[in-house]
Amino acid sequence: MDRLRFSTAEMKVISTLIENHMRLFLISHPDSTDKAIRRLVYKMGDLTPGLVLLTLLDMYGTTKGTENPVPGR
Repeated sequence: MDRLRFSTAEMKVISTLIENHMRLFLISHPDSTDKAIRRLVYKMGDLTPGLVLLTLLDMYGTTKGTENPVPGR
């Protein structure tokens, strides 16, 4: 990212999203507590919507959308 001249703030955001991109998968099982979800949202703050989007894109990219049909289609 340095070579591509990303700003320090952009690098921090991208790094944080990458570091946490599997956390939604880890807390998505039925035994997860509300407390675990609140901790994640608190930690991610304004980046929470981006993390959700990244997780969805990762899921669809990994399975090519075949195992995750779009609701309503």
